[in-house]
Order: sequence, then structure tokens, then C-alpha cells
Amino acid sequence: MGEALLDFHLAPAGPKRAAVPLAPVAEKDLARFLARQPERVKEWVRAAGFAGKPGEVCAIPDPDGRLERVLAGVEPDEAHWGFAGFPAALPLGRYRLDPAAPRAKALAERLCLGWALGSYVFARYKKPEKAFATLEWPQGVDRDRVTRAAAATYLVRDLINTPAADMGPAELAEAARAVAKAHKAAVKVVTGDALLARNFPMIHAVGRASAPGERGPGRDRRPRLVERCGEHPLQPIETSQRLVVRLLRVPGGVDRRPEQEPLAHAGERG
Repeated sequence: MGEALLDFHLAPAGPKRAAVPLAPVAEKDLARFLARQPERVKEWVRAAGFAGKPGEVCAIPDPDGRLERVLAGVEPDEAHWGFAGFPAALPLGRYRLDPAAPRAKALAERLCLGWALGSYVFARYKKPEKAFATLEWPQGVDRDRVTRAAAATYLVRDLINTPAADMGPAELAEAARAVAKAHKAAVKVVTGDALLARNFPMIHAVGRASAPGERGPGRDRRPRLVERCGEHPLQPIETSQRLVVRLLRVPGGVDRRPEQEPLAHAGERG
């Protein structure tokens, strides 16, 4: 699940002519956008019935019939979610944000995040069959921030999509360990009856509802508490930490200590 293995279908910019301009256009901006376009483009968009509604796509050919530009309908307030459908919906190839689009610069970072989230595939058990288009990174976008948010979301999606038979307390605790290790943070795992000694009875009670199963790698169903240790700054993994915490918490199963905030606890999921 490491970031090095992830493919968000976002790539560095290449030769300008190699990528098709992709113009995000909101319904309320369409008239203003078309006013600056050649008459043939206006007529094509009208004939295609493109209105700039979220999820709509309009492929515009050049005078020789080659793909010249693609218009993509977006809702500015939810641009990242609206853009998530385009990696799979557009013809395969490379695209770049069209700077002529009214909100392209302001929405660039959210559009990149949406593109990355829309490229997610759960591939634990079989080779992915989906193919996605590629978007070139626009200038000025904080690539690290987009990548962190997308990687955290991919991690949580993988944990949620993994069947319960392969994703119990041990696996959830290991996922929290992996996040901490990747960012040089220290964690401590409290397991099973040790939770009673540490005065975490609710976590222990929730975990007891899990069937014991076979012991061994991947089959240990004892409940767990994962604590962050020391004073290591967590800013670099803030997004990952919050998402993992939200996933691993079980209602009624968290007993916070003021001196050491638990990163997460891995009771049996509902």
C-alpha cells in the first residue's frame, strides 16, 4: 500500500502538442467561455447539447477532424468529486488543464485530487481491468499535498474493501504501524488482555465479540489499541493519520489518555 506503488494517473507535463487540452467549465460560466471561442466551436457545443452540468463531456474536433479540446462539466464547489469520473470516462490518452477555462487555475489542485481519486482500483485479489486517461500536473499545484491526500484515501479504501476474513484487528494495527513507520513516527500496540491492565475495558469488551478463529499470521482476532508515542511531529502525515483514525475507531471503544493520544484502536469492525 506504499505511495511508491500507487498510480494516480497524474504525470509531469510533456510536449504541449502531446496532451489534449481539458477545459473544466461550470454551467454558469459556459456562455462566457463560449463567447471567446470560434464560431465552429460554438456551433459544435450547441449541437452536442453540452450545458456544463457536472459529469458532462464534449469532445471538440479541429477542422481536420482530430481531437482539439475536451470540455468537462463541473460544479466549482464540488469540483474534486465531479472530476473523479473523467479518468475512466475520457478516451485513453494524455490531457492537460486548459488555461483558457474560466476557473482552471483556481480549481487546479482540487481537480488533480479528483482525478487521482477517480483512478482508484482495488487490486488486492486480481489484476485491474480498468484503464484510465492521464492528466498532466498543472503548474503551481502542490503535488505533495495532492499525493498525500490521495494516498491516504487509497489506503482507507483498501482497508474498507478488504473482506473481514482478511482484515481484522491485527491487520488494522499493522496498517497503522506502516503509516507511522513511513513517516518515522513511533507507535505502541496494546493487545488482548493487556488492554484491561491499561484500563481500556471498552476496547477489550468490543473485541471479545470477535470469533477467535485460528491463531497465526492474519488470524489473531484479539482487540488492539495503537498509541502514538513520544513527541514526534505529525504534520507530514496529518491527512493519513486522520483518515486511519476515523476508520479504526469503534463506537464506544475509545478511552483517551491526556498524556498520550491513541493513534487508533483496532477492535472488530461492525
